[in-house]
Amino acid sequence: MANKPPATKNESIVAVGEITAGVDTHLDFHVAAARDGLGRHLGTAKFVATQKG
Repeated sequence: MANKPPATKNESIVAVGEITAGVDTHLDFHVAAARDGLGRHLGTAKFVATQKG
């Protein structure tokens, strides 16, 4: 699958097919990302890794 840039703030993507998500865990933060069935990037988010969650 070719990497495709995420939608800009002015456009939205209607997800097609199954959504695949992944989480990359680190000591201080975690990063989650999602792609649709066509491999299009739906979003990425970074979260602080603390005992509170």
